[in-house]
Amino acid sequence: MTVQEPSQRSGWTGWITFASVLIILSSILSIIAGFVAVFSKKVILSGADHTAVLSVSSWGWAHVAWGLFLLMVGIGLLSGNFLARIFGVLGALVSLVLSFFALFQSPVWAGIVIIIDLLIIWAIMAHGKEMKKS
Repeated sequence: MTVQEPSQRSGWTGWITFASVLIILSSILSIIAGFVAVFSKKVILSGADHTAVLSVSSWGWAHVAWGLFLLMVGIGLLSGNFLARIFGVLGALVSLVLSFFALFQSPVWAGIVIIIDLLIIWAIMAHGKEMKKS
């Protein structure tokens, strides 16, 4: 007869599921934005003092690669993978820093993203270990 230990999961694993779903949603949006940039030959950026026409194809491929990376991280978080937890925190940290730089351009949106990134980091750091299946 084998004695099984009770699972170490608690109700807090919902936060990891929440973080994983947000990361997966973010990855899908990043992939879509990347493909839109790849397939549009040019984009016109206009400011108060100037207008510039830029090719955004390489920026689009960077978004696609970032989105695929985040997709793997989100799926890994759902399975309790240790590397996914590390990369999830690092990815949310990168997003937080970039949103901080965008704070003066779009304060409401950047503030929302910063708060979500902080929630993701907290969920992974505090309860990420609980997602591991025993």
